[in-house]
Amino acid sequence: MEAQSTSGGTDAIGGANRGRGFDFNTFSSDLFSELTVRKTASANVEEGSLGATVDLRTARPFDYDGLTFAANVQAGYNDKSEEIDPKGSFLFSNINEDGTFGYLISAAFSERNIQDEGFSTVRWNNVNDFGSYRGATSGPELKTPSTKVSAPRLPRYDSYIHNVKRTGLATALEYRPSQAKKPRFNLDILYSKDDSIRQEAFMQGILNGNGQTGPMNVLDYEIDNTNTVTYAAFERADP
Repeated sequence: MEAQSTSGGTDAIGGANRGRGFDFNTFSSDLFSELTVRKTASANVEEGSLGATVDLRTARPFDYDGLTFAANVQAGYNDKSEEIDPKGSFLFSNINEDGTFGYLISAAFSERNIQDEGFSTVRWNNVNDFGSYRGATSGPELKTPSTKVSAPRLPRYDSYIHNVKRTGLATALEYRPSQAKKPRFNLDILYSKDDSIRQEAFMQGILNGNGQTGPMNVLDYEIDNTNTVTYAAFERADP
């Protein structure tokens, strides 16, 4: 079957993924037993994309000799978010005595709590004077560089908190008139739910000064050998 899945994106890309790309995070890998990537078009394969066609195949009863049960339980700890992330899955499969009919059911659940912290620039500017082009006061440390320098347009601190809960169920019914490999009749049912919550917090320095406390001033900065500002200290920058 064809499937489509889009997910939310960060604030920097508009808050939503509006592209045609499939988000494979929707499905748990524990539900699948085989993956096929086809880069070349074929008459027996439905039209895919310009890149490739990816087939995900869930497990089926005749993949096993008979009664089969498997379970997996894991837990991880993230010291940044200070949360425990549980993950579990199980599979149960059986076939009749004649080996002509079988059924299988599998399920998977996982939860992840992630906290990312870092910085971003909201693009870069090429300027002749990093100190005064946004209204900084004059000073001996603000001499105009001999060439343009690359400076952050909006330097800011970023904090992302992700909470992802994923639930998946897969059921397969399989019938064959005899124990020969063919013909076979399959009914595959797949259910998946992905609940994601992301909180984004930014602490941004707007380098134009505050009208009540006076113009912003650049106290210090460093420029490397590629004419890129790698460090700067500001006074009265707007938060």
